[in-house]
Amino acid sequence: MGMLDDYLDPDRFNTEEPTDYAAAWKYLNQLYWGDMETRNEELIKRRVYKHTDCGAWIEFKEDGIKLGSIVEGSDYGADSIELSWKEIPAKFTDSLDVIEYQCDLIWEWANQPRDDGKTDRETGLDWPLL
Repeated sequence: MGMLDDYLDPDRFNTEEPTDYAAAWKYLNQLYWGDMETRNEELIKRRVYKHTDCGAWIEFKEDGIKLGSIVEGSDYGADSIELSWKEIPAKFTDSLDVIEYQCDLIWEWANQPRDDGKTDRETGLDWPLL
Protein backbone atom coordinates (compact mmCIF):
# COMPACT_ATOMS: atom_id res chain seq x y z
CA MET A 1 0.00 0.00 0.00
CA GLY A 2 1.47 3.36 -1.03
CA MET A 3 1.38 6.54 0.99
CA LEU A 4 -1.37 7.92 -1.22
CA ASP A 5 -3.53 4.94 -0.31
CA ASP A 6 -3.19 5.41 3.46
CA TYR A 7 -6.94 5.87 3.78
CA LEU A 8 -7.34 2.20 2.83
CA ASP A 9 -5.49 1.12 5.99
CA PRO A 10 -8.22 -0.43 8.19
CA ASP A 11 -6.34 0.65 11.33
CA ARG A 12 -6.49 4.25 10.11
CA PHE A 13 -9.95 4.69 8.56
CA ASN A 14 -13.08 2.62 8.18
CA THR A 15 -13.21 2.09 4.41
CA GLU A 16 -12.82 5.28 2.43
CA GLU A 17 -10.92 8.50 2.56
CA PRO A 18 -12.69 11.11 4.72
CA THR A 19 -14.18 14.16 3.05
CA ASP A 20 -11.66 16.98 2.60
CA TYR A 21 -8.71 14.75 3.59
CA ALA A 22 -6.79 15.39 0.34
CA ALA A 23 -7.34 19.17 0.53
CA ALA A 24 -6.10 19.25 4.13
CA TRP A 25 -2.93 17.37 3.17
CA LYS A 26 -2.35 19.67 0.20
CA TYR A 27 -2.61 22.67 2.54
CA LEU A 28 -0.23 21.16 5.14
CA ASN A 29 2.29 20.26 2.45
CA GLN A 30 2.14 23.77 0.96
CA LEU A 31 2.59 25.29 4.39
CA TYR A 32 5.56 23.13 5.34
CA TRP A 33 7.24 22.77 1.92
CA GLY A 34 6.51 19.12 1.50
CA ASP A 35 6.05 17.16 -1.69
CA MET A 36 2.46 17.89 -2.63
CA GLU A 37 1.58 14.23 -3.09
CA THR A 38 3.15 12.96 0.16
CA ARG A 39 1.15 12.35 3.31
CA ASN A 40 3.97 12.06 5.80
CA GLU A 41 2.68 12.58 9.33
CA GLU A 42 6.15 12.41 10.91
CA LEU A 43 7.46 15.17 8.62
CA ILE A 44 4.53 17.45 9.47
CA LYS A 45 4.91 16.69 13.20
CA ARG A 46 8.61 17.67 13.06
CA ARG A 47 7.96 20.83 11.09
CA VAL A 48 5.09 22.02 13.29
CA TYR A 49 7.32 21.53 16.33
CA LYS A 50 10.35 23.24 14.77
CA HIS A 51 8.44 26.14 13.17
CA THR A 52 6.60 27.28 16.29
CA ASP A 53 8.24 29.15 19.15
CA CYS A 54 6.35 27.04 21.68
CA GLY A 55 7.24 23.70 20.08
CA ALA A 56 3.62 22.82 19.31
CA TRP A 57 2.59 19.22 18.70
CA ILE A 58 0.13 17.79 16.23
CA GLU A 59 -1.73 14.51 16.50
CA PHE A 60 -3.38 12.99 13.45
CA LYS A 61 -6.79 11.44 14.02
CA GLU A 62 -9.35 9.73 11.82
CA ASP A 63 -11.54 12.81 11.61
CA GLY A 64 -8.80 15.49 11.58
CA ILE A 65 -6.03 16.71 13.83
CA LYS A 66 -5.41 17.86 17.37
CA LEU A 67 -2.93 20.67 18.17
CA GLY A 68 -1.39 21.70 21.47
CA SER A 69 1.81 22.48 23.32
CA ILE A 70 3.42 22.10 26.70
CA VAL A 71 5.19 25.08 28.23
CA GLU A 72 8.81 24.52 29.26
CA GLY A 73 9.50 25.43 32.85
CA SER A 74 5.89 25.45 33.98
CA ASP A 75 4.48 21.89 33.95
CA TYR A 76 1.44 23.26 32.13
CA GLY A 77 0.26 23.46 28.56
CA ALA A 78 -1.96 25.38 26.23
CA ASP A 79 -5.49 24.29 25.48
CA SER A 80 -5.57 21.65 22.77
CA ILE A 81 -7.51 22.49 19.61
CA GLU A 82 -9.17 19.91 17.38
CA LEU A 83 -9.78 20.60 13.71
CA SER A 84 -11.66 18.46 11.22
CA TRP A 85 -10.07 17.79 7.83
CA LYS A 86 -12.39 20.41 6.34
CA GLU A 87 -11.36 23.08 8.90
CA ILE A 88 -7.60 22.68 8.45
CA PRO A 89 -7.09 25.06 5.50
CA ALA A 90 -9.18 27.81 7.12
CA LYS A 91 -8.21 27.49 10.78
CA PHE A 92 -4.82 25.78 11.08
CA THR A 93 -2.50 28.81 11.30
CA ASP A 94 -4.92 30.79 13.48
CA SER A 95 -5.10 27.82 15.84
CA LEU A 96 -1.32 27.70 16.10
CA ASP A 97 -1.31 31.46 16.81
CA VAL A 98 -3.76 30.91 19.69
CA ILE A 99 -1.58 28.15 21.11
CA GLU A 100 1.56 30.33 20.83
CA TYR A 101 -0.25 33.19 22.61
CA GLN A 102 -1.42 30.91 25.41
CA CYS A 103 2.08 29.47 25.84
CA ASP A 104 3.52 32.98 26.14
CA LEU A 105 1.00 33.84 28.89
CA ILE A 106 1.67 30.61 30.78
CA TRP A 107 5.44 30.98 30.53
CA GLU A 108 5.32 34.56 31.83
CA TRP A 109 3.01 33.52 34.69
CA ALA A 110 5.33 30.69 35.73
CA ASN A 111 8.77 32.17 34.98
CA GLN A 112 8.92 35.94 34.59
CA PRO A 113 9.87 37.70 37.85
CA ARG A 114 7.94 40.79 38.87
CA ASP A 115 9.46 43.82 40.61
CA ASP A 116 9.57 41.89 43.90
CA GLY A 117 11.60 39.08 42.26
CA LYS A 118 8.80 36.52 42.43
CA THR A 119 6.71 35.14 39.59
CA ASP A 120 2.93 35.40 39.50
CA ARG A 121 2.83 31.67 40.15
CA GLU A 122 5.05 31.97 43.25
CA THR A 123 2.90 34.75 44.68
CA GLY A 124 -0.24 32.65 44.24
CA LEU A 125 -1.84 34.73 41.51
CA ASP A 126 -4.46 32.88 39.51
CA TRP A 127 -3.66 31.05 36.32
CA PRO A 128 -3.64 33.37 33.30
CA LEU A 129 -6.98 33.63 31.55
CA LEU A 130 -6.67 31.79 28.27
